[in-house]
Amino acid sequence: MMPFPQLWAVCFFIMLLLPGLDTQTAFVGSMVKYEPLTYNRTYVSPGWVHVLGWVMAFLSILMAPVVALFLLGTRKGNLKQC
Repeated sequence: MMPFPQLWAVCFFIMLLLPGLDTQTAFVGSMVKYEPLTYNRTYVSPGWVHVLGWVMAFLSILMAPVVALFLLGTRKGNLKQC
């Protein structure tokens, strides 16, 4: 039997909670400090380049939930039977 079972339970939930908070903090921090891309401090890339980059990034992220919803929607039976 492990000593201090309540301590192990708290440690387990902290282990589950901290990576998500850390990732969200890094994402929000990068959004707050966002600056347009420059080259040699003279050339500022156009806005459509930033939009294209964000679209490409989010399309790769959105594929997993879109495919999951598609597979759930095309399965026969209810959700418990999937």
